[in-house]
Amino acid sequence: MAFRSKATAVTLAALCAVAGLAGTASASSSGANACGGNNSCATVGGVTGHASANNGGNDCASGNLCLYTGANFTGTRFDLYTCKQYSLSQWNGTGSDYNNQTGGAVATYYGQSGNQLYTLAAGWTFPSHDFNPVWSVRNC
Repeated sequence: MAFRSKATAVTLAALCAVAGLAGTASASSSGANACGGNNSCATVGGVTGHASANNGGNDCASGNLCLYTGANFTGTRFDLYTCKQYSLSQWNGTGSDYNNQTGGAVATYYGQSGNQLYTLAAGWTFPSHDFNPVWSVRNC
């Protein structure tokens, strides 16, 4: 699994060097190994993650598109409220999402080259899907 950003690969390599593990980090292999291929290192640009309440998505506030690092609305929850395109990093496994936005806002998911992958209408959920091909999401 490749890193989603060169900065992440460089940071991991620097951390490994400081820890005496120089030579063990590579952009092509350590991303999945270091993070277990389960979104455990997942981030969303400019958004702080919060622990999910593990209550079937009921912790996703009205007006938000919520991304969860685990299936069935578990793991870390990222609340996307401001209308913009968000970059995703280290999403390398199965997660879930709930489009709890109002006014018919449709979320659009994009691949590495900016190609549209799929959409999620307001009020709908993906309780379990593979985030591997998703590199960014626009919540409106």
